[in-house]
Amino acid sequence: MLVAPSHPHEASRQAIVDELKLTDPAFEESFDRITRIIRYVLGVKIATFSVVDAERQFFKSVQGLDVRETPREVAFCAHTILSDEMLVVPDATAVIRFKDNPLVTGAPNVRFYAGVPVRGHNGLPVGALCAIDDHPRQLMPEQQALLLDLREMLEESLLLRSLSVKDTLTGLFNRRYFEEFFAREWRRGYRSTLPLSLLKIDVDHFGAFNAMQGRQAGDRTLKLVAHHLSSQLRRGGDIAARFEGEEFVIVLPETTPSEAAGVAVHLRESVQKLGIAHPSSPLQQLTISVGGASVEGRANYLLGQDNLLARADAALYEAKNGGRNRALMR
Repeated sequence: MLVAPSHPHEASRQAIVDELKLTDPAFEESFDRITRIIRYVLGVKIATFSVVDAERQFFKSVQGLDVRETPREVAFCAHTILSDEMLVVPDATAVIRFKDNPLVTGAPNVRFYAGVPVRGHNGLPVGALCAIDDHPRQLMPEQQALLLDLREMLEESLLLRSLSVKDTLTGLFNRRYFEEFFAREWRRGYRSTLPLSLLKIDVDHFGAFNAMQGRQAGDRTLKLVAHHLSSQLRRGGDIAARFEGEEFVIVLPETTPSEAAGVAVHLRESVQKLGIAHPSSPLQQLTISVGGASVEGRANYLLGQDNLLARADAALYEAKNGGRNRALMR
């Protein structure tokens, strides 16, 4: 058995899986409707929407199978996501990379497999839409077309899901998603005692900028700053969100206080280097203030996530009160 390598953009791909909450165990009718059609129209024993997670294949929707996940290393879909093309295996026992796969040599005795990669809104695959049978067969052209059409319907559903977590002006995650993500990372950090850092960011003197430049110019500038902040996050697990108005928040999982301080300083300096004119600012340039806080160790986690947010708020207030264009950690 040949194990599929990781996707070339694995971190970004996994971030979309997490963002869309595709490993939530709840079944969803919009997905189940599609897999039911596949099973009925193609006449196969099993139909799935398989999400390729970090270490597993998770069946977000499944018909004809009683399990919800398998190890990623045995997943046919881990191979499917490596290409933009449909993967069709008429007889798995005749294909070297699959013939000794445990899913072939044992239950559910896969022989026929057809899978098409399902992409998130950034174009990267989150998993595959699959038709599976326990005897060899072919997939006719019209059946391939049906599978591709159903894939498009599924991707449209994922696009709508992604829009519900995005801020309409800046394109960053909205506050609702930040709160859900922050709570999830807090629980994960508590269980594993990994560090977690949070940055609060405010665009300096933005009220005066709006008053002088106008609301449309202000909106364009917020979009520019938001895009820049997001582009500076190098790890797939980090997120930037619009908190309110001209205030942003960045969650940095598995990031120590010193590492977070480095990110805060870099963001402050890089925004200033954009050279956006701001006549109402003492520096005549648009700048940001950054306040950050981190939690390490079980005892600090017991203080609660509101404590971390409050400390980041306090650090931001101190940075603004101390002259702005500063980055401080508490």
